[in-house]
Amino acid sequence: MSYATSRTYWSVTERNHVIYESRLELARLMFADFDLGVSRILAQPFLMTATVDGMQRRHIPDFLLLAAAGPVVMDVKPARRLSRPDVSFTFGWSRVVIESRGWGYEVWSEPDTTELENVRFLAGYRRDRVTADVEESR
Repeated sequence: MSYATSRTYWSVTERNHVIYESRLELARLMFADFDLGVSRILAQPFLMTATVDGMQRRHIPDFLLLAAAGPVVMDVKPARRLSRPDVSFTFGWSRVVIESRGWGYEVWSEPDTTELENVRFLAGYRRDRVTADVEESR
């Protein structure tokens, strides 16, 4: 069994580092960081356990976004893996549990390449030291 290595991204929203475990999770993290409706971004926020079809199930979502419209639990997975029975089963019961609490649930896959490249480029200019320099030059 292999385990992903966690890395960190400096989030302007959090004013702190947020962990991610894949390039796809990093992409989702950057998009959330640009969303003005998101006030918090929490990585691997909790362990879900449930008994489904007589079996004990466990799942840790990738992100919890605290948004203006309410909490949104986010799972990130490449589109090619979404049809795998184990993945669709886990995301199915996760959705039922999370939405039964009145929270939103989303599965996020690859974004548009051009939009992602623009977000990646602009992310480097969102740090306080860059924006402070811009404000001072006005």
